[in-house]
Amino acid sequence: MFYEDTGQFTPKQIKLAKEIASKIKALRKSGCAIVARQDSLYAYISEEWNNSTCDTTPYPLKHLDCGDITDAGADDTDYLEEWYIENN
Repeated sequence: MFYEDTGQFTPKQIKLAKEIASKIKALRKSGCAIVARQDSLYAYISEEWNNSTCDTTPYPLKHLDCGDITDAGADDTDYLEEWYIENN
């Protein structure tokens, strides 16, 4: 392998990155939105994520913690709009 192809990543790192990408793809296909916030990766239900708002409501989105990452630079909390709760 040449640097132009893989940088300085080891074969093991490349394999692990591909496995993570595959798992993320499967999680998204199952109906989850994957979101990076500060130093963590979270999974939300896609429909809820698509209907969320940054406005504070009594309905914070439920999420799964998918592990630590390098700082993503975002740390907002999103909430469900009241009409969504009332209609679901």
